[in-house]
Amino acid sequence: MSISSFSDSRTLIGPADKTQVFRDWIKQKQKELEPWKTKINQKQAEVDVKTSERDVLVKQAEAVEQASAEALEALETVKGDQKAKVRFRGLAMLPTL
Repeated sequence: MSISSFSDSRTLIGPADKTQVFRDWIKQKQKELEPWKTKINQKQAEVDVKTSERDVLVKQAEAVEQASAEALEALETVKGDQKAKVRFRGLAMLPTL
C-alpha cells in the first residue's frame, strides 16, 4: 500500500476536530456547574467577611490585654508610692531625739 492510496482512503482529521467533542463536553459541564460556582463564591465572600471580623476582634482583644497590663502596672506603682508615703508620714510623726 502506497502513501498516496493510504491518504486517499482516509480523510485527515485535524487536531481541532479531534478535541471538539471534549471541548463541547467541558463547556456543558461548566454550564452545569455555574450555580455551584456562584454558591461557592458567595460562601467564600462570607468567609472573608467573618475572617476580617475575627481579625478585628483579635486586635481589640490584644489592645484590651495591653491596656489591662498597663493599668495593673500603674496600680502597682501607685500602691508602691502610697506605701512609701505612709512610711514617710510614720517616720515624720516619730519624736526626734
